[in-house]
Amino acid sequence: IYPSFNQGIGYGRINAYEAVKRVAPPWVTIHGNATYTMVVQDRWVSFGAPPLPGYSAGLYKCDIYELRGAASYSYLQTPWAWLDIGEAGYSAANPNNAQRYLYAAVGNSSMEIKTWFYFVKQWYAGGLAINKWAPYEPSFYAPYEYSINGLPTSPPPGPSFSVSVSGSSSLPLGMAGEFTATISGGSGNFTYNWYRNGDYVGSGNPISIIAQPSPEMWIEARVTDNSNNETQSGWISVLVYCDGCPASIEEQNASDLPQQRIPVDFILSQNYPNPFNPETEIVFALPEPSNVTITVTDLLGREVTRLADGEFTAGYQRVRWNGTDAAGNKVGSGIYFYRITATGESDRQFTKVMKMALTK
Repeated sequence: IYPSFNQGIGYGRINAYEAVKRVAPPWVTIHGNATYTMVVQDRWVSFGAPPLPGYSAGLYKCDIYELRGAASYSYLQTPWAWLDIGEAGYSAANPNNAQRYLYAAVGNSSMEIKTWFYFVKQWYAGGLAINKWAPYEPSFYAPYEYSINGLPTSPPPGPSFSVSVSGSSSLPLGMAGEFTATISGGSGNFTYNWYRNGDYVGSGNPISIIAQPSPEMWIEARVTDNSNNETQSGWISVLVYCDGCPASIEEQNASDLPQQRIPVDFILSQNYPNPFNPETEIVFALPEPSNVTITVTDLLGREVTRLADGEFTAGYQRVRWNGTDAAGNKVGSGIYFYRITATGESDRQFTKVMKMALTK
């Protein structure tokens, strides 16, 4: 019994019939394990609620472990999913009663699942070291378990068009990114409406959307074909980070923040997506104008290509790699390394190497 309204079973015991109905034929429940990949990034994260008992909302330095899963199943009408997550009521006395930071996009024949764990290293307020897991320490070898309930039926005719969304895969808090909806099929006469984490933000195509305080931001384009009123959607997830932001950031509205923040340290982020095919993005940050070289090498240390070699202004920068060598030839799948060497105008030095995987 849910203490608050749920789209599937209603509000508490009032609509308990809706929950009971779903366990009787012809309704079915499918159980399974979803495969997943993991991406790790080192970021400052603005939590709107306390990430751990005894702490408050605010800015924390974290290693973000993002697990991305997917599952497919037979076509179901009105699908409703349960996922292997903890329960509400997290406290020092009940450290395992934790709600994961979870997202699930449930479709009629497939679902996309994302969850985040945070190794909280430092609290910005007072510089307090923490080094604890939030919401709890995960087991990275356990499968994503899910149950999907629905009414088996023949799938309807496929949509006459599809929508894909492209744009920034990561943004500093308060910065605006441009997002574009690309349509395949349809009449060519479309209306575009955009949503950020479920809230309407505007219309048109492309659109500029500001990153607000949230570890992850979901951008959705709902596109309507005006010839027949058919509506289809496309999504993109955006990692929101906040390296070098002020301690009072959680009290500010993102639209009030400066459009460019200068980090306090050099930063090299994990490429995204990773593994990738055919292209990936690497974000780095400079606390002062710097001469920067970014090279890609193979497992034997041989240089494959250079992604950057020159002067960059202070702030957040990004480069992309499309899986080609210096001559423009496609390279084979496998493990590669990217290395940044930066020299600031004050002669500060920064070097870091990170690993990425190219798949075919």
